[in-house]
Amino acid sequence: MNLRGNGDCKITPYFVAYLILNFNFENGVNWDGSLYIYKEKITPEVAEYLKGLNLSIKPYEDITSDVPNIKSTIFIDVDNCNAALYNLIANKDNIKSASPSIIDRLKGVKNAREIQGFTECHIRDGAAIVIYMTIENNSIGPLSCLVRPRLKCRKENRHR
Repeated sequence: MNLRGNGDCKITPYFVAYLILNFNFENGVNWDGSLYIYKEKITPEVAEYLKGLNLSIKPYEDITSDVPNIKSTIFIDVDNCNAALYNLIANKDNIKSASPSIIDRLKGVKNAREIQGFTECHIRDGAAIVIYMTIENNSIGPLSCLVRPRLKCRKENRHR
């Protein structure tokens, strides 16, 4: 699931919400979940997308009434969990630490396109630095005069 929003954090694509996923490992892996969010933030297209992922949309405030009713094992990153929600968990014996969080672990997994993008970025940056170093080695002026040429090299992608 890769969602972006606007309105909650002005300079980022993040939005405020909670997500509970329920996994059942009998007969394979089955799952569903609930996204707790202010409903006005969800477009019909996003609602359909979430429905296809087996996720229901619930009012943001319902998280506080749903958490105490969880009876199964709860995997939670106790270092980053909201303290108010943590305190709502009725049976603390059901808590299993998921630290580092699955989200942090998944950030380290890159697909082929992401790897290609990193590679291309390193090539562009490396070429810009080589050009910059060439200018620096042939320069007799103060180093402060080299910042603009370095930025110019990166913007122009002169290595191509």
